[in-house]
Amino acid sequence: FNISRLGNQLMQHNTPWKLVKGSAEDKARAGTVVGLSANLACLLSILIQPFMPDLSAKLQGQLGVTDPDTVNFIPEKMPILLPSGHKIGEPSPLIAEIKQDKINELKVRYAGKQSSRPSPGPTSTPTTAVKADPTLAAALEKEVTAQGNIVRDLKAAKSDKDQISAAVAKLLDLKKQLAIAQGVDPAADSKKGGKKSGNSNKQTSQNKEASPSPQAVAAPPPAAAGSSDPAAVAALEQQVADQGNVVRELKAAKGDKDEITAAVAKLLDLKKQ
Repeated sequence: FNISRLGNQLMQHNTPWKLVKGSAEDKARAGTVVGLSANLACLLSILIQPFMPDLSAKLQGQLGVTDPDTVNFIPEKMPILLPSGHKIGEPSPLIAEIKQDKINELKVRYAGKQSSRPSPGPTSTPTTAVKADPTLAAALEKEVTAQGNIVRDLKAAKSDKDQISAAVAKLLDLKKQLAIAQGVDPAADSKKGGKKSGNSNKQTSQNKEASPSPQAVAAPPPAAAGSSDPAAVAALEQQVADQGNVVRELKAAKGDKDEITAAVAKLLDLKKQ
């Protein structure tokens, strides 16, 4: 809102917390600025009421509005909603900051279809085990591939460390969502070893480079999505990653066309397995 922006400018420009320590004229000016700012806040509480009624009520409570009916109307001109001498209530943050850990938890909790989301108990943390969703997994694989390329390009260009860290964090979060979409518990999978997750992402990134058709990476490998033999899955993932490197090196070196075709065919066969 422009009203909010102008109200912030009014407060920051006049610095009433400094004026109140000055002369009588400065103190009077400080009172005027604070009073006008409080009225602007009250006007904002009215304007947001149709969209955020709870936040509006909370703001009016902090402003000391005892009878909302006296202020809850949209005026044509700026009115004095809080008269001189009005006492506000106890101020406190209106909106709590959402930490990154909470964001990650919410992403995990609400991943996949609504019917597959777990219902967390009153005292237990939500489980991350959900039913496999091949459609979502295919979409997430593409996102993982794209984000993996971004991370690799940033590292190759020796970009800013913070920028690389942010890109890596996003990639790890996408990989967790992909694991859930494939019906795998990320927490349980991470306990078995972090290399598997890394190889899986590396495989996804290299598959897109090696495959001549987007359909080749449109669905997760059947073994990774539902195999009961994690060791076999890990071995195949490593083979796919190695073969992906072979294909990429052949293409980079502009190798013989038949040799590249054979290498790609072998890679596709490994991905089917």
